[in-house]
Amino acid sequence: RHFHNHKISVKIFLLGKRSELKKDAKINATAAINIGLKPTELDESNIKECSHELSQATIIIDAIFGTGIKPPVTGFYAQAIEMINSSQRPIVAVDIPSGIHSDTGHLEGPHVKASATMALALPKRSHLLYPAAEAMGKINIVDISLPQKAVDSHFIPVSLTEEIDIAPMF
Repeated sequence: RHFHNHKISVKIFLLGKRSELKKDAKINATAAINIGLKPTELDESNIKECSHELSQATIIIDAIFGTGIKPPVTGFYAQAIEMINSSQRPIVAVDIPSGIHSDTGHLEGPHVKASATMALALPKRSHLLYPAAEAMGKINIVDISLPQKAVDSHFIPVSLTEEIDIAPMF
């Protein structure tokens, strides 16, 4: 929607049926339709039809899955990931490239190999742990206005050591 509002041509491929979307995906699909965008529903019978459009895209935004995906990805979704990777186009992943578990750093099955990843709110373990970190491309942390109180209320047993942390040791 934001690209469309900035007069950038957008094509949305939906892996499945709009009628089966839930929660945020459903809300955002409806909002896109309300501003004149029409998602193309893909399934096993027509997925290959988008191959040419992917290879002609200026950029591909990977937002196939939401949080909580448990790899490995198989079937139709694995085919979509392979098509994205073989497009030879820049790929920007939303939060985590599709097919990668956000916590482990392990790679199990097909996964998107992003040129860049827009990490929502905070870095995830797989942004930093190999071999998954190799599939992230350039990582950018995106502020989504998550209240600090919400972050503090969850014990997140990860810390990121930065230059400022170790500089006094030298």
